[in-house]
Amino acid sequence: IALYHLKQYSEAEQQIIKAELECSDKKSTTYATICNTHGNILESLKLHDNALKCYSTALNIYQTTHSPSKYKWIMGSLNNIANIYIQQNSKKAEDYLKQAMKTYKEHPENTFSEYLLLLNNIGQYYLNKKDYNNASIYYKKAVEIEKSHIGTTHSSYGGSLLNLIT
Repeated sequence: IALYHLKQYSEAEQQIIKAELECSDKKSTTYATICNTHGNILESLKLHDNALKCYSTALNIYQTTHSPSKYKWIMGSLNNIANIYIQQNSKKAEDYLKQAMKTYKEHPENTFSEYLLLLNNIGQYYLNKKDYNNASIYYKKAVEIEKSHIGTTHSSYGGSLLNLIT
């Protein structure tokens, strides 16, 4: 993960492939997390089709787990998939955004950060469609929630505020 944050994506990809091969339980949440991280690396490398495969694998595993973090992980995967489709201006983004919103409404516990990401992703979806009114609604909602729940000094608040004003 450090290599990813250092933007050393090629080396990070080599290490994550090694982790995938070494993980003995391909149905475990550990493997799903490895796949999700691999998807992040591939997305950074603009290899969107491969990233989608990784995110989809992670999503499928998370959907079968009984972990208390299940819905947080599901929302994360749905957000990741939607984000790629948003970047591609694909109608498929809407389906994944709706699934993520449904998941949040049914299981709001432990999904706060994913919900804020979802609101920003929905805003970006509408922004790409040049539907500025709906984009601002979702960006404003994210800003309001962040302001009241985590405060204005948190870095994500600045990101959401920037989405709203630019």
